[in-house]
Formats: sequence, structure tokens, C-alpha cells
Amino acid sequence: MFIGEYNVSIDSKGRVCIPAKIREIIAQKYNDGKMILTLGLDGCLALYPYEEWEKIAMNLKQKIPLSLRTGRILERSFFRNAIECSIDKQGRIVIPPKLRRAALIIKDVVIIGVQNRMEIWSKEAIETYDVEFEDSSIGESLEELYDRIGNLQF
Repeated sequence: MFIGEYNVSIDSKGRVCIPAKIREIIAQKYNDGKMILTLGLDGCLALYPYEEWEKIAMNLKQKIPLSLRTGRILERSFFRNAIECSIDKQGRIVIPPKLRRAALIIKDVVIIGVQNRMEIWSKEAIETYDVEFEDSSIGESLEELYDRIGNLQF
């Protein structure tokens, strides 16, 4: 499981160093280190180990009816921006220009571990997200969600 928050930089070639802690998890749990990088939600990029990506793809295939136009649109948007990537010997991945532009990534990057994936944010975007989260009534919505899920034993 991926957890934590890490501040890193992106170089002029679009390379980002994946934190050592995350690389350890990938090496222990996911043998080949093959990854999928795609657009995430809320303005970030999402980096999945290939095995996790396959589970999501299979889940989509089973639950999204392609007979519905919205199902085809969702599937297309989910897969069209995804690229395969690997972590190089220096522990880096390359983020292509198209994905950097989509996530507004220029220099400072924040990598957040979120269960089966890593989210890659521009520093400015995650700071804006944090402010909006604090200013919103999302706390009340989270309480409602916790009630729906049941006792999570925190």
C-alpha cells in the first residue's frame, strides 16, 4: 500500500524521482516495476503499478456497459491518456509534456501515496486543493460517507 507525501522536483526533460520508500514497495510487491501513468482526478496525475491498473481495467470492463454512449466515453477517456512507463536506474519516471500540461506541472511536484496508486500533483495545485478542502463543507460530506460505509475502526 502506498502512503505518505513527498516533495520532489521535475527536471527539464520531464523526469521525476520516485521516492525511495515508494520504490521499495514497488520492488517488494510488484516485481517488474512496469507502471501506468495517466490523468487522475481533481487535477493530478495517477501512477499505478501495472498489476493494479489491470485490476481497474477488468473492473471497468465488467461494470461499464459499452452499449451506453457514456460508458464508451468514460472508457475512452480513461485509457486514451494512459502511458506505460518504467522507473529507471536512478529511480525516475518521465512525465510526457501532454500530461505535465494537463496537471499544470512545471517545477515543484508533490507525490502522494493513495492505497494502490501514487498521485502526482503540481505543488501549486495541491496547495490550492488543500485550501479549497479547508474552506468547503466537505467535512460534513465525509461524515455522511463514513456513516454509509459503517464503522471503519479508526
